[in-house]
Amino acid sequence: MAATFTLKLVLLECFQAQELNGDEIYIKLNDRVIWTWKTAHVRFSHDTSHPHTIDKLDFVQGRKHEASGWVSAGIDPEAFVFTDMNGGALLEVWDADSFTRDDLIGRAPVSASDGGHGAISVVMQGDGAYYRLTYEVTT
Repeated sequence: MAATFTLKLVLLECFQAQELNGDEIYIKLNDRVIWTWKTAHVRFSHDTSHPHTIDKLDFVQGRKHEASGWVSAGIDPEAFVFTDMNGGALLEVWDADSFTRDDLIGRAPVSASDGGHGAISVVMQGDGAYYRLTYEVTT
């Protein structure tokens, strides 16, 4: 039987947005959406001078980074802690598109063997976008 583990999202950072006015990012865990730009009413961009854009989302502190600095994101940090997971998991970062297929920015396999390594940062690059997703696994 596979070991169980806990997955905690820590931080999502945008270093290069795919779209000029910002990306409509959503995150999936095992093909289920666990966070979406729609609930936060924000777009991700490396240039936060555009209205309603952020370049970082801190899941642990429940805050987002915009042009004026860090502000509350109105999220519950506990909603991004996934317990009693077993086997493997797959984290994916996507950009929603209105008129074409959504773009997969990147994916990261997660398992109990990742436990005990502290914060793990994974570069997500696809379709001209460049992000980093940080998470922790404990067993």
